[in-house]
Amino acid sequence: MPGDSQTVSSEWPMRIMGIDPGLSVTGYSILEFLSSTDKPNLLTADKITTDSKTPLGARLGEIHQVLELVIKEFAPTEIAVESQFLGKNVKSAMSVSQVKAVALLAAFQNGLNGR
Repeated sequence: MPGDSQTVSSEWPMRIMGIDPGLSVTGYSILEFLSSTDKPNLLTADKITTDSKTPLGARLGEIHQVLELVIKEFAPTEIAVESQFLGKNVKSAMSVSQVKAVALLAAFQNGLNGR
């Protein structure tokens, strides 16, 4: 099944999508490695901003939709979603976890290994 493997691809070129999840702002970038000895090339970096007045489901849907478009446009071979240290702020932890789940879902739906 797509997304089951936990091994990192060793085929070149390799494109890695990094995601910094957040409900208000989700950042993402895609790096391309042409070989194991080359420096990475930054293909894109941007952010998805959602309005706090918009219902939660719509905000998560917007983040998912943009991530799907970016994945389809740049065809990353791997994806990494940042884990956050949130201390005692349960509300922030919940919203970041929801965005992380949406990012991992977009990856899985496109056959990527999500971490």
